[in-house]
Amino acid sequence: MLSLMTRPSSRSLRRYLVTVAVVLAFLVATASGAFIWRLKVSERRQTEAQLLDTTRAMSLAMDGELKTYEALLLALRASPAVQAADWPAVDAQARQVLSGPSAWIVVGDRDGRQLVNTRLPRGSPLPSGTAFPDIWPDLDRGRSRVCNLAQGYLDRQIVCVDIPIMREGRAAYHLSVVFKPGSLASVMTPRQLGPGRIATVFDRTGRVIWRNAEAARFAGQPATAEVRRAIAARPEAVRETRTMDGRAALIAFHRSPYSGWTFSVAVPHHGLAAVDDQGLVRGGLAFGGILLAGLSAGLIGGRRISRAVERLSVEADRLGTGASTRFEPTGLSEIDEVGDALAAAAEHRRASQERFDLAQEVGGIGAWDWDATADQGHVSDSYKRMHGLADRTGPLRLRDVVSRVHPEDLPAYLERLRAATGNATSSVNEYRVVHPGGEVRWISAKGRPIFDEAGAITRAVGIVRDITAEREAEARLHLLMREVDHRANNLMTIVQGAVRLTRHPDADIQREIILGRLHALARAHQLLSESRWAGADLRKLAREELTPFALGEPDRVRLKGEPTQLPPAHAQALAMALHELATNAAKHGALSVAGGAVSLDWSSAGGVLTLDWRETGGPPVSSPKRRGFGTTVLQRALGGALGGSAELDWRPEGLVCRLTLPLAPTADA
Repeated sequence: MLSLMTRPSSRSLRRYLVTVAVVLAFLVATASGAFIWRLKVSERRQTEAQLLDTTRAMSLAMDGELKTYEALLLALRASPAVQAADWPAVDAQARQVLSGPSAWIVVGDRDGRQLVNTRLPRGSPLPSGTAFPDIWPDLDRGRSRVCNLAQGYLDRQIVCVDIPIMREGRAAYHLSVVFKPGSLASVMTPRQLGPGRIATVFDRTGRVIWRNAEAARFAGQPATAEVRRAIAARPEAVRETRTMDGRAALIAFHRSPYSGWTFSVAVPHHGLAAVDDQGLVRGGLAFGGILLAGLSAGLIGGRRISRAVERLSVEADRLGTGASTRFEPTGLSEIDEVGDALAAAAEHRRASQERFDLAQEVGGIGAWDWDATADQGHVSDSYKRMHGLADRTGPLRLRDVVSRVHPEDLPAYLERLRAATGNATSSVNEYRVVHPGGEVRWISAKGRPIFDEAGAITRAVGIVRDITAEREAEARLHLLMREVDHRANNLMTIVQGAVRLTRHPDADIQREIILGRLHALARAHQLLSESRWAGADLRKLAREELTPFALGEPDRVRLKGEPTQLPPAHAQALAMALHELATNAAKHGALSVAGGAVSLDWSSAGGVLTLDWRETGGPPVSSPKRRGFGTTVLQRALGGALGGSAELDWRPEGLVCRLTLPLAPTADA
């Protein structure tokens, strides 16, 4: 950090000015009184300005920390787990971004019950009690809030940042970052405040949240009546008053417009040593001859101070615009202290930005804050990446985003944007963007405009999500539903055909035949389901259909052929055909006796698949006198829309059958 870098030895700004005053007083004896008075006034103004700058720096640093917590909560609220009230999932996400003894995340309902508390070990019983009544008016209006000093369930004193989780137009839960007042000590270290100075933070009711001196004694105590009146009268000022422990002091305070907290720095009077006027006058009478040298010294000193203050002002401006600071020590301790405060604020902001980026990464979102008057969009890096604008630096303009919107979505995008700017409620705009490389992504943007008192839009804030995967999953689901409908209708047709072709005078035998054919279809359907209906492997299909008929002797079924992928309808038809051949072999052919075997060889040429079924080792075979139902099923399973055929040769040594099937998928496939 810049505040820890080695610096050359420096002198106090007060001592530097007093030295100049002494020199001038020595030289200008006749005007020494007036000069010293003016110098003391100037010193006091410098001290007051420095004290005010210190309080502003404290406020700026603390506001940055509080806004970081607010941004972290907004990112967490956008997660699906919060929307679904899945508190265990919310607890897990919250612990990824913030969990510790000094600051933690809490979710509670209106009855005072806590649903998430990252301060406690996961699975611990959560506290419950009476809900804080003052938390809900702001949250019901959808606003974030910074609380006053409060008493927590687990700690005597806490402060917090709260945002609402809305349900049906009101805040059903509060999502909060809770932290101990002692963590404010990291905002202003003793080195940044200076020795002997008392820094105090008051909440909106005037109670002490934190004090760098005797914090335990004064925490929760109200400020003095005089200080409370001064704070109520003006947002910032410098006053001569007394500290809470009764010491006379010069006190500067600044009230944050964001949190409503007041930051004060007090310098006890013993630290404001007065200039010894009489000694300076006597020295001026003795050394009046060196007037020119004294004036020269004053000019040189003033120039040095002016340059130091200008450098400090430049760095403050850089910090305000979000740029990194490069403050270099000036050799003037008070100026360097304020510079250290600015450097510390920049470091806090950098760390806060890292946490904010992490929160966006966890939530899968990008954030944007659009200045409608200047047409400047202050957006996160993730926003730029989602829109294909990662190469752009600094704020974006509306035309930058519009240039990436898909031409087909642009009219609707602009119309929804126009409608949203006139509506105070949140709105959602979904659209496609085209990245420079041609990649198309779907974006969901949710935002809300902010209006001034005259009703004119000044800003708009919101988040974006890349929903390309969700859109693609939805499209795949619709395609799958249509495919399932088609396959179901096709399968019903096949099943109806199998049932119609089955005739037997014995009802039990007929039932077994039908079940066998349906089981054959079921096995084919299982193979197709495993491939998501992309097709079925012929070898695997044949093994599934024929192996059950081998009665535990797999060598009785011999398969030979090149790897072949069957379209869905072909797989179903071939399953029926192989089932009929295997059933016949098991009842009357080679598989009906011990030692019998069947072989299935296949090959493809010219887009036609040819399968040769051959039975050996079975009983003598003779050609049937009439055409059976099995033969009819065999012919019809391969024929029809598939255009296949079955040729049966009833040889004495065993049945030989040639099956032919065009491989090109049909409209029913």
